[in-house]
Amino acid sequence: MQTENAIQQAEAIVASEQWERPALASGLFWGSLPYPKSELNEKTLEFRVTIKFPEYDEPVICSGVGTMYVRERPGGFHIRVLAPYSQDREKVIDLTAKHASLITRHEDASRAVFSLVAPE
Repeated sequence: MQTENAIQQAEAIVASEQWERPALASGLFWGSLPYPKSELNEKTLEFRVTIKFPEYDEPVICSGVGTMYVRERPGGFHIRVLAPYSQDREKVIDLTAKHASLITRHEDASRAVFSLVAPE
C-alpha cells in the first residue's frame, strides 16, 4: 500500500512539473544566439519580457537583472536566466528562441552586460 501511494505521489509531482513549465524539448526554446556562447554564458542580463506563466490567466511582464546560462544541443542553444526574486528565492526564466534573438549589449555596463527588452 505504501509503495503504491509513493508511486502515485511521484507521478503527481511529475505531472505537476510538466504543467508548470513547458517542455524544454520544444523547438520554441532552442535556436541560434545573437552572440557567441562564450560571450553570453554566465553574464548579466537586464530584462523585461512578457511571459505566460501557467498560474496566471494572462501573460505578465517580468523584469529584473539576472545571470544567463547557455545550454547547447544539436538543434541549437537555450538560455536560462536566474534572477533574484527575494533574499532566498530566484526566478527561473527560460527564454524562447525569439526572446534570445533580441538580446543586445547593454548601454550601461554598470547595470548589466546585456539587455533584453522584448516587445509586448
